[in-house]
Amino acid sequence: ESTTEPIFDKVDFENELEMLAKEKNNFNSLEIKEVISFFRVMIADDALPDNLQKVQLSKADFVRFIQARFINNSDELLDIELVKGDKNHVKVLFHVFYSYCTDYLGELKMSKASLYSKLYLYSFKLFQKLDYSNFKEQLARDYSNDLRRFFKMDLYSGLPNTKKK
Repeated sequence: ESTTEPIFDKVDFENELEMLAKEKNNFNSLEIKEVISFFRVMIADDALPDNLQKVQLSKADFVRFIQARFINNSDELLDIELVKGDKNHVKVLFHVFYSYCTDYLGELKMSKASLYSKLYLYSFKLFQKLDYSNFKEQLARDYSNDLRRFFKMDLYSGLPNTKKK
C-alpha cells in the first residue's frame, strides 16, 4: 500500500526541520526557527505536558504547514486533518502566536488579525468556510494561559516574560 505523504521517523523529521530552519520566513519578520519552535507544540511529544498538546497534526503535515504558510507565504488550501484538536483550541493557539508576534515584533494589531487568521483558515480541514469571527483567546482561557506560561509570555500583555523567578 503506497502513500503520497512522506512518513517521518524522528531523525528524518529533525533533519527536515533543520532544512526548513535555513529558509526565510516570508510571512512576518520572526526568524523561521522561532516559528518552528512555537508551533512544535502541535507535534505529539512525551516531553510536553498534556495541557499543551491540545492541537496536533502529523509530522508530514507540520512540514507542509510551515512550508506553505511561512516559507512560501501562500494561500494554498492545505486541508490538513488534525490528529487532535477543535476549532477553539486552534484559534487560541494562533491567537497566542499573533499576540506574541505583534507585541514582540511591534506589528500593528488592527491590520494584522485577518492575516494571522488565514494561517489556520487555509490550513485545516476543520475550517470548511473562511470564518474570521471569534479570533480571541477567551475561547479556551486555560489553554491560552498554559501556552503563555510555556512560551514565557506575560499572561496579559503577550510580551515575553522577563521577570526573574
